Amino acid sequence: MKSEKERLKQSSIIRYLKKDIKAYHMLTVYLSKFKDEYKYSIYPMLVLNDIVDKIMFNTNEDFTYQDGYTTFNDNNGEIEYFRYGNNLGIEPLLISRNFNKKENKYYKIINGSEFLIIDIQEDEIKIRLKEIKEFLRVKNMSLVLQFDMIEYSIKTIKELGLSDSKLYKDKKLIYTLLCGKLGGI
Repeated sequence: MKSEKERLKQSSIIRYLKKDIKAYHMLTVYLSKFKDEYKYSIYPMLVLNDIVDKIMFNTNEDFTYQDGYTTFNDNNGEIEYFRYGNNLGIEPLLISRNFNKKENKYYKIINGSEFLIIDIQEDEIKIRLKEIKEFLRVKNMSLVLQFDMIEYSIKTIKELGLSDSKLYKDKKLIYTLLCGKLGGI
């Protein structure tokens, strides 16, 4: 079992995010898992290729499902329509729908063989990477996944020998690892 310090540093999550994913693998594009010791969320968004670097390295922006809803803006009597709630070149990958408890798996059939393409569970949605790449190429967009991974501990950061924060950036991944007391918890 991993140590408390390694769990809080989210070492296994970071290793997972850095590994190469094969075209036939399922990619988690939505996650909402909550337990006493952690709270994990992943929110996907589509970003135009020519602005993806700007969006990726803007650490002040967080996007939620509300950012994907259609909105109208009254600009001094001139109505502006935003299909996905903004005019920034950002769209939601997922739009919430009720499937009336039907099986939430989608298959592609080629030459009589079935391939799982999308797996929708209550707290997690996975899509096969090959199909995401084809979709993104047609739309001239990139998939940006926003992670919010919170680990809880009764020990202090001093007891565990952790630093307050660490910012990491490369071409495909940016994250800040923050350690400290969260909102009175």
